[in-house]
Amino acid sequence: MSSSPFISSEVYDLDVGINTIDDLIEAYRRIGGFQGRYIAEAADVLLSMYSDLNTTVFLSFTANLVSTGLRGLIAKFIERGFADVVITTAGTLDHDIAKSMGGKYYQSYFDVDDVEMSKAGIHRIGNVAVRKEHYGPLIEKFVHSSLEDLSRIKEEWGGC
Repeated sequence: MSSSPFISSEVYDLDVGINTIDDLIEAYRRIGGFQGRYIAEAADVLLSMYSDLNTTVFLSFTANLVSTGLRGLIAKFIERGFADVVITTAGTLDHDIAKSMGGKYYQSYFDVDDVEMSKAGIHRIGNVAVRKEHYGPLIEKFVHSSLEDLSRIKEEWGGC
């Protein structure tokens, strides 16, 4: 095919003979469609970052990633020293508290009726669902208890 500004590389069918993570990344690079090639590009960036010992690695993410099942992966990533600095939103703490207090999250759908979910006592976070008793009240109970404990230690925190 002739060269065109609208065409890049040919898309190849995924081969089932994938045995290593390197094979998988290379397969993603070759299939090219939707997000596959971006996963391969991200792997290239990561390899480049970690090959330079003078690089400070910032890990930044929003709270919704913690609710989608990536909490454990993010925790291991940080625990193993792959990030020097972590930047996230305050909502991450909410989800972390909920999960650590036994809150359960479930797979759902983007196109569910939010009003009907709310009537059923369920919050929607994208295509993830969490029962209200596993989120709001659970977090509030933990935070209030923690604040009471802290106020017994010291009446005033902060200030100049």
